[in-house]
Amino acid sequence: MDLVTARKLIAYAFRAKKGKAELSSQDFIREIAFKGKFLSEEDSARFIEESRKAALISVEGDSITPTFSTVGILIPLDFNVTATELFAASRDAPLSERMLESLVASGKLSKQEALAKAKALQDNMKYINFDIALLAILTDYCIDTSEFLKELSD
Repeated sequence: MDLVTARKLIAYAFRAKKGKAELSSQDFIREIAFKGKFLSEEDSARFIEESRKAALISVEGDSITPTFSTVGILIPLDFNVTATELFAASRDAPLSERMLESLVASGKLSKQEALAKAKALQDNMKYINFDIALLAILTDYCIDTSEFLKELSD
């Protein structure tokens, strides 16, 4: 799943319901499928499940809460998404870019902070490359690295 687009879509749904920290699954689907007209009702339900698996949202009973701050996410006026774009695995991007995306999508670091930490780690540990530095930072912030480890071992 495209994590950057997923974060924007989640932020869109929560901004539409100003002042609410959590939404019911029906309200969430209504905002994405019917008001925003981004996804179908079935794809919206799938999006909830995929977002939960990616730790972008927390689902407790019928209430959905984002696991990141939606305040700083910029959503362009011409923002549009299709189900094929959203659920496609972004294997076309380089490994380091996807690891950075994963860090930013977690909401724990900004892209600039992640780059600075990776470069500092790489400077301190002279024999590691940038990908390994990013992998160490992902691990420090308890983000799943299994997908990236498989690629690095190939």
